[in-house]
Amino acid sequence: MKKKQSLVFAVFLLFLISCKDNDTSEVENNELKNITDVVLVFKDSNGERIETVAINSGGEGPDDFVVADTVFLKPNEYYRMIVELVNIAEQRSFIEVVVDAAIEHMFFYSWTEGIFNSPSGNGNIDSRNDPLNYEDFDYLDRPLGLTTSWTTAAVGVGEFRVVLKHQRDLKTTTSTVADGITDMDITFPIKIVE
Repeated sequence: MKKKQSLVFAVFLLFLISCKDNDTSEVENNELKNITDVVLVFKDSNGERIETVAINSGGEGPDDFVVADTVFLKPNEYYRMIVELVNIAEQRSFIEVVVDAAIEHMFFYSWTEGIFNSPSGNGNIDSRNDPLNYEDFDYLDRPLGLTTSWTTAAVGVGEFRVVLKHQRDLKTTTSTVADGITDMDITFPIKIVE
């Protein structure tokens, strides 16, 4: 009888632990709904910052961001890009939330072909195997994408799309933009100009 009670207790304990994990992930996911501004910060090889902003229009959906600026970059220039996720009213950054849950988050990118020399192509939204210069990773060495690097091509005009996916228990070395829940999906106009 004691063995049976111990087994029931062990199963109950596992159930409580799994519920707690689910609650933590749900809190993190709900926190991301409080993002008011997504800022793309491009730094060139001289340290010059170029910023562009998308502002949440008051909705809670991943498409409820209005792009305030065009991304203006110089031709044939190396850039390191950082995505900043903030709530302006609360003066709060959500980067730590995403980094702490890197194991279940991933940024995907696409752009008008020919805008960048590196990475080449048009991004990994249509095909996960397409090249992308990720500079940050989760503890299993899978890409996160808050920080990336880019080298522009010649003068051109196009679009630059950023998608953040929440892939709890789904993120793998081959998971795609179709896997998981979309936390945000923003398309910025981009111009490469002298």
